Formats: sequence, C-alpha cells, structure tokens
Amino acid sequence: MSGAPSTQRRRARATSAPNSLFLLAAGAVLLVLSQHGNPGIGLAGWLFAIPLLRYARQASVWTGALALAAIHAVAGVVWVVGIQLPTDEIPWAALVGCALLNLILVLPFVADRLVAVPLRGAHPVVASLVFPSARVAAELVLLTVSPFGTVFGSLAASQHDNLALLQLASVTGAFGISFLMAWFGSAACELWQRPGSLRPVGIVAGVTAVVMAAGAVVLAMPPGGETVRVAGVTPPRAQESVTDQMPSWEEAARDPATVRRVMAPVTEGMLESSRREAAAGARIVLWSEAATLVHETDLPELIRDAGTIAAEHDAYLLVTAGVFTEEPPHGRNLLAVVGPDGLHRVTYDKVHPVAGLEDIRPGTLPPPVLPTEFGRLAAMICYDLDFGDTAGVDADVVLLPSADWEGFDRLHTEKAAIRAVEYGYAVVRQDAYGTAATFDAHGRTLASADYYRTDQQVMSAEVPTVGVRTVYATIGDAFAYGCVLVLIGLVAVAVVVRRRR
Repeated sequence: MSGAPSTQRRRARATSAPNSLFLLAAGAVLLVLSQHGNPGIGLAGWLFAIPLLRYARQASVWTGALALAAIHAVAGVVWVVGIQLPTDEIPWAALVGCALLNLILVLPFVADRLVAVPLRGAHPVVASLVFPSARVAAELVLLTVSPFGTVFGSLAASQHDNLALLQLASVTGAFGISFLMAWFGSAACELWQRPGSLRPVGIVAGVTAVVMAAGAVVLAMPPGGETVRVAGVTPPRAQESVTDQMPSWEEAARDPATVRRVMAPVTEGMLESSRREAAAGARIVLWSEAATLVHETDLPELIRDAGTIAAEHDAYLLVTAGVFTEEPPHGRNLLAVVGPDGLHRVTYDKVHPVAGLEDIRPGTLPPPVLPTEFGRLAAMICYDLDFGDTAGVDADVVLLPSADWEGFDRLHTEKAAIRAVEYGYAVVRQDAYGTAATFDAHGRTLASADYYRTDQQVMSAEVPTVGVRTVYATIGDAFAYGCVLVLIGLVAVAVVVRRRR
C-alpha cells in the first residue's frame, strides 16, 4: 500500500506532460496573434492568457517561468520579423531587444503562480486580480525602459478597432483595456480549473458589459462644433527614385549645390500640391515626414516659399524636411509651420528618432501648440506620438507628419487611434510609405489613404476644431500606478495567508 501514492503521482505526471505541451502550444500561437503585428487577431488578446495561466499553475515555478520565457522571446522575434524592418541586414539588435523586452511580460504569470494560488481557495475574486494588476505593472515597466514607446508590448493595441471598448482609454489610458483583457483571462482560467467558480468570470463579464455600454453611449452622441478642412500631401511614388541620387549624409552636408539640384523637383512638386489643396479649400495643409531633403543653408528659402502659398490662400502650411547639417551627425528631421499671414510660426525637430534606423540630431523642445481660429494645433513627428512626454499635449488637433514602411504601415497608424482617445484630440497622420488616416477624439476614422495603392497619396478630411477633455489627460498613468499598489497589497495578503496555513 505504501507504493500506491507514488504510483498515482507518476501516472499524474505522465498524463499531464502532453496536456502541458498542448497548453504551451495553444498559448504560444495565441500570444503571437495577440501582439498587434503581422499576423494579428484582436480576439487572441482576450484568450492567450487562459492556456498559459493554466500551464503555469500546474507546473513548478521555475519550469513554468522558463517555458513561458522561451515562448515570449520567440513571440518577440516573430513580431519583429512580421513588421519587416527596412534594412538589408538581419536586424539583430531589434530581434534581441524585443525578445528581451517581452520577458518582462512573463512576470505577471509568475506573480499569478506565487500570489494568486494561495488566495484562490478562500478569495477567488481577489485572486483573479493578481494577473491583470501584474500585467499593467509589467506594461508600465516596459513603457519606461523600452526604446519603442507604445509601439511594442501593449495588449490594448490589439483592440484598436473596438471603438466602444477604446473609450475606456479616455479614463485609464490604454492600461485599463489591458487590465480588462488580462482579467478576463485570469477569471476564465479559474472557471476552467473549477467549473463551479462562476463569480470571477461573472464580475469580469459585468464590468466589460458596463464599459462597452458606456462606450457605445459616447459614440452614439452626435458630434457637435465646427470643423476645418485639413489636407495631407505625400510626394508621388515616382519621386522615390530621386532620393536615390543623393550622396551620403556626410557628403551632402558639404555639397549644398548637389542637394539643391537633385531635390528641386521634389520640393517644387510638394509646394505645388500644397497650393492646389489650399486653393481647393483646405485651411490647413501638412506634408508627410521628411517630404523633401534640403541643406540647412536652403531651409529659410523653403519656409519663405511655404509662407507665400499660405498667405495667398489664407491657410496654415506645415512643411517637413530632412536637413543636411555640417555638424555631426549631419542630419535633422524637422517641421516648420507658417500661418495665413505668411509668417514663420515655429520649427520643431523630431524628439524621438526610431532606434537603430535614424541617425539624426534629436530635438529637445516640447511639441508646439499654436492657438488658432481652428482650435489649438499641435505638431509633432511620427514616433513622437508613441511617447508620453511628447504625446501628452493639451491640444484640439495634432498634426502628425509620418513615414513608415510596408509591413508596419497599417499597424503604426492604427495605434494612433488609441492616443486620440486617451488625450481627447483629433489626429491627422499623413504617412509616407504607409496608411495615412485622420481620427477624431473618439478614435473614429474620418479619412484614410494608402500610399501603396495610389500614385500620390493625398488625404482630405473635415476635422473637429474642439477636442474632448479626458480624465486620462488630467491624471495621467494614475490607474497604472494604482495597479502597482494593488499588486503590492495582494502580495502582502498572500504572505499572511501562507503563514496562517
């Protein structure tokens, strides 16, 4: 009789091994699909945690953590491969970087294994809060240490097209959406393990229903207020070959005559397109990111020419340029805004260059906000919207010249909808080599244009001139830090429960 228990344990381990492999495989596939990449499925964001939590709860702490670390690292690599970085060499830095960053998202599973398991018997609802609180805490850490901003690691990004749910971001930021999705995974896993444990999943379902209903009410309200016609212009695809004639940045910095000769057709074409759109009724015209290239000695002339067009048609004109400078690293990525009076209002350098892809001098000034008859206009460049220190401007409309690449074009634009809801401003994202789109303050798409489906991408939209005051814009990441405090409290409770037992 003494050998019976050990025999039963061996049989249990033998039968659980295939189950563990199935849980890991299913969770790995869903994890990859949940990352808002190529491929990506929004529903996977709600489901991926269920099999992975089930696996982690039945495995030993170290075995579970190592297995989950392995599949998260692989998922990070798959995400990088899926976005097709525009480089001729293997992007080892990005591959290794995203694999390592994704390891941070393993910690919520470890927290669930160590903290939630002691609480499940007596406090299943409380125990279900461990994983979502830890997930938000992990995303907060990821956002702090990552050079990619909100581009990578936010679970909420997979829900970019769920507009009713997206309205939650106006209160909690994207963190609230990630919390709700992770909470569903935790509660559903509890129900799977204990079929009679309906209370956690019932509470999550109720909260989700309230959030969705509130979001639907917000979206059902008719938009009010005035609008302004905004037009975005991108250089024609045929002009891509022109920039191939340019020398290196260092050589171009010493040869303004060559820069002027090669880029003159592009610059003149962009100015003419701006004149056409302004003549057609656009009161605000913006270019895509680095729409032309100029030497720093010719930048004042470009701004004067833009001012002439703006004054002719009583419009605001935002021009962009990659600027060759004699000072290393010999490049700037900037925008300049001229007003209806033809005067130069502001120049702004991109604050957040893309890590590993842009060797330019980053800017240090906050994004400018111009008070106008069309509301408060903010201007920043592409990647700046992915970082809170630049995205958190108090504005009604954000003008966002951008440039991506095929493979990441659609994904990067979709993330901008979440920012619009968080801060309550409209976003006009004019994107070269990608999908241009205009979103209102509730994330609704007002207009879009695909660079790869048109000879010249031009986007025009009627944009509301008054934004929405949001809770998130006032309190910032208070919800995320609140989740950190909740997690600390849950750890303390779990320690007390363990000691009592």
